[in-house]
Amino acid sequence: MKKRICIKNGIVYDPLNGINGEKMDIFIDGCHIDNELNELSDAEVLDVNGCAVMPAGVDVHSHVATYGLNFARYIFNFPTVSAAGLTYAMMGYSHVNEPLMTIDTASYVHHELSSIPFVDVSALLAVSLREVADEIREGDHETVRGVFRRLAEITKAIGIKIYDKRVSYERKGYFYREIDMETCIQFLKSVSQNDVPCDYEIDDNEMRIVMKNIPIYMRTSEDILRDVPLDVLKAFRLSHISSGITDDETYERAFKFLRDGGSADIGISIPHDGPRITDAAGSGVFIDIGFDKPLIFSAAETEKKSEMKKEMEVSVRLAMEAHAFNNIVFSTDSPNGCIFADYPKVFAALMDRNMRKDVFGDAIISDYEYSLFDIARVRSANAARFLCLDMKGHMGAGAIADIAIYEINENTKGHEIERKLRKCKFLLKNGDFVIYNAELAAHPNCRTIYADFLKKDNKKNGQNNKKSKKNDNKIKNNKDNKVEDKVERVLRRICDSRSFRREHIRVDKIFTSR
Repeated sequence: MKKRICIKNGIVYDPLNGINGEKMDIFIDGCHIDNELNELSDAEVLDVNGCAVMPAGVDVHSHVATYGLNFARYIFNFPTVSAAGLTYAMMGYSHVNEPLMTIDTASYVHHELSSIPFVDVSALLAVSLREVADEIREGDHETVRGVFRRLAEITKAIGIKIYDKRVSYERKGYFYREIDMETCIQFLKSVSQNDVPCDYEIDDNEMRIVMKNIPIYMRTSEDILRDVPLDVLKAFRLSHISSGITDDETYERAFKFLRDGGSADIGISIPHDGPRITDAAGSGVFIDIGFDKPLIFSAAETEKKSEMKKEMEVSVRLAMEAHAFNNIVFSTDSPNGCIFADYPKVFAALMDRNMRKDVFGDAIISDYEYSLFDIARVRSANAARFLCLDMKGHMGAGAIADIAIYEINENTKGHEIERKLRKCKFLLKNGDFVIYNAELAAHPNCRTIYADFLKKDNKKNGQNNKKSKKNDNKIKNNKDNKVEDKVERVLRRICDSRSFRREHIRVDKIFTSR
């Protein structure tokens, strides 16, 4: 039986409910928060005596299950799945999202994710636009929307990730098939529709986010920020927006995008001189994942280090100037640099200007210091909404009881902030204690979270319906059936191009069981 818990005397930071450092009690009934409980005779009372209480953290972008990650673990001791889960729990996180799952690697990625303890998990499905080049050329939005939805269902994804912003083929004989960026972006805007989740369904191992349409996430590049109208970009959730900033013009456009309500994660990192993935000769290692360009893991040469330093400075500047926006989140560039375990240091540097100078250098000029309310906003409230996890990231009535409690206050400074954020006092997940008095207490019931979709109602109309309405429904159903036929043909083409059958890409429950 789930317990009823009363968290007393906490200093609460809950941005989505407008609570900024108020001393108040939080009530938990089973897995959910219920702040209208009156009868506390059977509740466990936890007196946290002025500790900071906020929603548990949500990491929107961390390569914890990317195909080939064992190579990184072997080369420079990247954390194992068990170590990753424990690190997240100690930092007060309850969810991590893998941003690079592909059609070919979906089962592998979910197998890795299912092995991460203590946290809920999800993944974005990275899709190459070459898979739907014919439909883009024909302007067939409905079919691609259906293909994206079906692929998300099959691979248990929470969203679609776009890395290549155009369709490009090898020049040898296929140059005429190239489709430019403007055509692709405008097409994807029509596909996106930006619909929001409707509800969620939970069982022991899974949580299904019921959506009208699949959200589209897009990796930011310089030409996207420079050339794409901002009202078009707002149809997408942008990933690593700082990587697209190369000058004052692109910076101003990125800031305007955020100021006007666009959602983005600010890819942020700290100086990192550790080893990078290279081959025996020190050359770059190329990994072709089926996109416009292969991933390249290379030695951090002097020129590359200079670019990384410039991007770091830009990302911190943007983080400081956009601190009050309700649509920014942070992400790392793990595993080839800053990783999720660096979040406490990043947040501590944002909260203390003196530490910020030590971590990021003299180039970061800003007197503003993040508050605990700001931290709760970017790593919990905004992050949950970025992934369409409306039941997380806040402590209002009905929210899932994922709560982190820290021995920290607004007067805590410097490395003490980092130390406290690295090791929370308490962590509750689904109403169960995971961390109790800064020690591991139990393995909680963790879930794989993925998108599900509203099903069309094809039931016959009642006898009282008008004949015209019946005819309209018949026409609509015929149109829907034609779209479904096209979707099936595209899915068959995608599988045939890989010599796959459908079951080869389907993620079954054996891969999502926790």
